[in-house]
Amino acid sequence: MDVEVVTCAIWEALFSLPLTRKAPTSPPLQPSVTGIVAIDGAWAGALVMQCPLDLAHRLTMMMLDSGEPGTAGEPPDDDVRDVIGEVANMLAGNLKALLPEPCRISLPAVAFGSDVHMTVPRTAVEAAASFECGGRALVVTLLVRRAAGGRP
Repeated sequence: MDVEVVTCAIWEALFSLPLTRKAPTSPPLQPSVTGIVAIDGAWAGALVMQCPLDLAHRLTMMMLDSGEPGTAGEPPDDDVRDVIGEVANMLAGNLKALLPEPCRISLPAVAFGSDVHMTVPRTAVEAAASFECGGRALVVTLLVRRAAGGRP
C-alpha cells in the first residue's frame, strides 16, 4: 500500500507547503495532534495521522483560509479538530479505494496532547510514511487488523 503517494497527492491538493519524505521516525511527541479513521469490511484496520500542534495550527489556518498562525492568534481547537479530522478522512478514503471491497470508513477521531498514546487493538503496521513539512514531522500509518492468533 503506497501511503506516501496518497499522502503527497492529498497534500498537494490542499496545502501550498512542501512535504518532504524522510526516513521512518517515531510520531511527534509534544504537543501533538493525532487523527484516526477506522476502516472495516473486506479489509479492516485504521489510518493514523500524527503531527505537532504547531503544524496542525498552520494547516488549519491555511485550509480555513484564515491567514498564517501568529497573524490572528491560534485557531480554536474545534477548527483544528475539524481540519486534522478531514485530512485523516481524505487519506483514509483515498486508501480505501485501493483496498478490497466492500470497505467503509468511520468518522474521524482527533486527540490532542503530548502524552496521548492512541492504539488500535489487534493491529499491525501495514504501511507507514514519515515526512517533514516546515521543519515539523508528519507521520501517516496504515494499520491492518490481525486475525485471531496475531496474524494480519
